[in-house]
Amino acid sequence: MKRRLAVFGTLAWAAPLRAQPRAGAQRPWRIGMLTMHDVAQGQVIVDMFATEMRARGLETGRDYLLEVRHGERSPELIEARAKELAALPVDLLVGGASAATTALGGATRSKPIVGLGLTSPVESGLVQSLARPGGNITGSTFNTVEVGAKVLEILLVAAPGVRRVAVIRNPTFPGMNAYAQPVERTAQNLGLTLAYIGITRPDDFRPEELERARPDALYVVNDYAVGPIQPNLAAYATARRLPSIGVHRTFTQAGGLLSLNADSKENFVAGADYAIRILQGADPASLPIQAPTRFQLVFNRRTAEAIGFVAPRELMLRVNEVIS
Repeated sequence: MKRRLAVFGTLAWAAPLRAQPRAGAQRPWRIGMLTMHDVAQGQVIVDMFATEMRARGLETGRDYLLEVRHGERSPELIEARAKELAALPVDLLVGGASAATTALGGATRSKPIVGLGLTSPVESGLVQSLARPGGNITGSTFNTVEVGAKVLEILLVAAPGVRRVAVIRNPTFPGMNAYAQPVERTAQNLGLTLAYIGITRPDDFRPEELERARPDALYVVNDYAVGPIQPNLAAYATARRLPSIGVHRTFTQAGGLLSLNADSKENFVAGADYAIRILQGADPASLPIQAPTRFQLVFNRRTAEAIGFVAPRELMLRVNEVIS
């Protein structure tokens, strides 16, 4: 599988920034961090960010203090917690993914914000351009809009007989419309029919909607609403012996057949580098949005056996990781 190389300026993770610990006479920086998840999953994001900051010489408690809030997968709570963080005397705000960053951007136009793993930041109006964001927000993207189309191509390599694909997504997720456009064009070019199943909250899932769609395969677009029901979707596909593919490796971990996504570590590397540069005086308006350079195709062998799926050689040549 071809790897895309980001073209928007120098890659933040190409040469990791080494920050100098703050002198004892200076107060620690204060960073507000918002995730869209519950405490357990959100803490994973916080820990990954702190790990990359530590790799650059900065320790929590000594060099910076973290004010953390979690959105509990609720759009209303994400927005409320963003306003709460923006009201605090923080030097920097960090959004864990698009929904959190969008909420922070709506809460303040003055405090600098670093977004981790953004989806379609230009198309959703979060920034002016990838090369020059132009406002108080910068950061990194997760999957580019082109990857959404690539997922369909991989699905057809895996199962050439597929003609009708159920796309499970949250239509209200920031940037989703822009993400869907290349997917729809690719579906037309490949002769596929897409049936959209909208999920704005985990309890929106109704198996009978999938039954009415009569899909040959499932395409699962992960976010705070769809993420919790990935095991349900994987189980549905397995019970009906349908191939399935997601846009995050958590889908294959939940029992899905395939997943294609960017290497999430790059988001945290870029996020830590940008956080340090901004804390030391850089303007987020001039820091280019970093695009992913590494992508992972993950294959669940146990699921393949359960549905009687025989993986084509062309598919396995592209696979980066096998879960068994």
